[in-house]
Amino acid sequence: MIGGHDDHDADHPGASERDGDWVFEGNLRAFMDGLAHAVGYEFDDRDWTAVEHALFKGEDADERVLDYPLEGHAVARLRLLFEPGDSAVCFELRADPATIAQARTLTYLAQSYDITQIPH
Repeated sequence: MIGGHDDHDADHPGASERDGDWVFEGNLRAFMDGLAHAVGYEFDDRDWTAVEHALFKGEDADERVLDYPLEGHAVARLRLLFEPGDSAVCFELRADPATIAQARTLTYLAQSYDITQIPH
């Protein structure tokens, strides 16, 4: 897990922190949707298609990395790392402390349960 303050932001309110962990591949969309909701960003099918193609649809067997910012009333800078054949997606997150706290709750759920989307 990665954690800590960025020194250059330490004197500013809403300073950015870094954190990281993993979620099951099958729960990534729910995790990202929840994180987007926390920062006021509308994560839609176009976003998911971009993530899905970058991480899961490639032909190469190398680790895949995707930087995906979620910007609304707050900003979450997400870096996703996926190694084909793995069942988890690792992530690094840079965001304000309140968003980091919400991401930790989402992470717990995405590691502990099989999250299914209900059609609207």
